[in-house]
Amino acid sequence: MVLLLYHVLIWTSKISLLRLLTLKLKKLWDKRDILIVEGENSRSGVGNDLFDNAQSVERIICPSRNAYSKVQSIQEAIEKQMVK
Repeated sequence: MVLLLYHVLIWTSKISLLRLLTLKLKKLWDKRDILIVEGENSRSGVGNDLFDNAQSVERIICPSRNAYSKVQSIQEAIEKQMVK
């Protein structure tokens, strides 16, 4: 019983720490316009509330493999978005 309680406390502590870290991370883009440059398979924040406190979220989808071969066009897409 004591061992089970110990594991529950550890698990609860990890969940609490994860929530705290997530809240601190989300403060980085709170009420800001953000541009996410990501691989086509990553889709960070899609289907969850990770970026729900951002003012706006724009994405540039890059190849998931060998993206460095497209670095020039990726850089141009970033610069084009930054001008908007």
